[in-house]
Amino acid sequence: MEGNRYGILKIDGTPDTVKREVRQDEENVPAFKKKEKKNTRLSCKKENPRRKKSSQEQEEEGSLETDCMNERFTRKERLRLRKDFLEIFKEGKSLQNEYFVVLFLKNGLDHSRLGIVVKRKFGKATRRNKLKRWVRETFRKNKDKIPKGFDIVVIPRKRLSEEFESINFRVVQKKLLSLLERIEE
Repeated sequence: MEGNRYGILKIDGTPDTVKREVRQDEENVPAFKKKEKKNTRLSCKKENPRRKKSSQEQEEEGSLETDCMNERFTRKERLRLRKDFLEIFKEGKSLQNEYFVVLFLKNGLDHSRLGIVVKRKFGKATRRNKLKRWVRETFRKNKDKIPKGFDIVVIPRKRLSEEFESINFRVVQKKLLSLLERIEE
């Protein structure tokens, strides 16, 4: 047996097993107490169950089935594979206005998928990412207005790049929606 500042070590008969003997004044107490986390994620209109609902909210709850999950931009709604993009570029139809080119192709699914292509020429990464966020948000919030069963690729045009700093989200949303609503077989 040998001792050190951590306690007394006992060596069993075999040389590779070492056990630590716990002193009487020591306890197995963690340094920090873990707080029990409740589910901190709030779901749509059920944020605070004790909050009094307005009459409008009560009517909407009764008449409309609004599931907050359908406003998500899920993985299945994204175009991710290169072959999917290439197929749309090769065989897809296109619509355009002064800010966007939208390519689309029937996908045989019960939902539409979105892909966004923004060239480096559009601007620095922050500008490109901001535009992509705006396009995704438009798609996410307006799924009911966009036809189902299409793969959609959105490409910004040069004019949008030039005017991007002076326009706001609402203008971009309006221009993009006008194209997305025109998608048809």
